Amino acid sequence: MGKVRIAIIDDQGIGRDILRSGLGKYQDIELVDEAGDGQGAINIARKKNVDVILMDVNMPGTSGVDAAHIIRRECPGISIIAMVNSIDDNIKADITRAGMAAYALKDSDMEELSALIHEIAEGGSFFAEPSKSAVKTNFRWRRKQEEKEGLTSREREVLVLISKGENNKDIAHTLNISEKTVKNHITNIFRKLDVEDRTQAVIYAIKNQMVEI
Repeated sequence: MGKVRIAIIDDQGIGRDILRSGLGKYQDIELVDEAGDGQGAINIARKKNVDVILMDVNMPGTSGVDAAHIIRRECPGISIIAMVNSIDDNIKADITRAGMAAYALKDSDMEELSALIHEIAEGGSFFAEPSKSAVKTNFRWRRKQEEKEGLTSREREVLVLISKGENNKDIAHTLNISEKTVKNHITNIFRKLDVEDRTQAVIYAIKNQMVEI
């Protein structure tokens, strides 16, 4: 793809300065706008053509998590990377529920953060390990797994919904497709993963970190 259009959201000016300066050297990343709170992020998402939003999680007023819920509902084509000082299970659960595509530490290396931005802009969705060097390693591992499994993005969506216990009718409703199409996707998933039923598919997905539980 061409340039990735991003927005930076952080209530601390120095945080915005660091990201603006660090990512500014990459010609394939374009900073569209920035804001200091969640409402500003929502306004940018509604009015600007943005691919990826880098959003601080903890901000006064409308938090990054609250803003992400609204943006993902109103502008599903925009992906969000949560920028955090540290990560724990509670934060991870919050950003997962908010529909954020990934998280990265605020002191991440800019080259690694740039790689993560491009991966997310191309449709990737995962959570990087909480270390400076892990972002690139993790997305490379995920890319390698995806190539091995050969699942399409839609098949991966179906697999996630299977892991949540949804039946074919529920999946069809969630994805706005027919039940026959769902059955075709499931058949392909079983074949590609070399499994025989839903239980085996879910076990495979969990073991290979294809779904969040």
